[in-house]
Amino acid sequence: WQVQLLPSIWPSVSVASDQAEANNFMFLHTFYSYQLLDRMDTSAHPQQLQLVKNFASSKACTPSHLLKLGKAASEGTPPNLLVAEFSLKASIKTALASHSPNYRVISAALRNLACLAGLQDLSGSKSDAVYDVYRQAYQIMVGLRDGEYPCEEGQWLAVTAWNKSYLARRLNQASVGIKWMKMGLDLSRHVESMKQYTADMEQCLEYFQKLFHSEAGEHALLGKNPDECSQQEGAPSTSMSGSMSQPVLV
Repeated sequence: WQVQLLPSIWPSVSVASDQAEANNFMFLHTFYSYQLLDRMDTSAHPQQLQLVKNFASSKACTPSHLLKLGKAASEGTPPNLLVAEFSLKASIKTALASHSPNYRVISAALRNLACLAGLQDLSGSKSDAVYDVYRQAYQIMVGLRDGEYPCEEGQWLAVTAWNKSYLARRLNQASVGIKWMKMGLDLSRHVESMKQYTADMEQCLEYFQKLFHSEAGEHALLGKNPDECSQQEGAPSTSMSGSMSQPVLV
């Protein structure tokens, strides 16, 4: 029985190995072709994008390959932001569509995508693109078991989201700050190492919400919203300020 079974197994193993090697060769060919184009000026950027799109549509492409291409594109001199964004989003999409999603690849792609969105909008706290990445990460984490999403990546998301609210407060963007505080708190509830901070974060958020709503009521009588009023020239900086300071997570 064993003698008859082994020949039927070996060819399939060999075929699988050959296919993996061919897929890896295709990736390396794409990667080094991209690097060669990177030595040219920015006129080669459209060619790089088409090169990556062609590879992404092939059977040889994997989420890990797309993550590596996205990182290479974002670290180029100069970076090709269109390729980076396409590759990272495609990496997340294809990984989530697989039968056994690799959340280490997904989380790394989300972190890189969040940083990329921040580069595209240096004001940071106002960027819907940045916020959308964090919201996507949260939606992914909600349906997972504890520990399934890499803890260090979940912690990075929660901490950076919360700290973005501090920048918004410094810029007198009260409503934006509260939005980021909520995101940081929501993310922290799904990260085991962050749960020790959630009570303090909830208390801080509740305080700033009460302060913001009390200011909103006063400004409504003047026909203004609190963010606009606090940003007027010569206006005192009152938005999200008071006796209680917002902790910055590290």
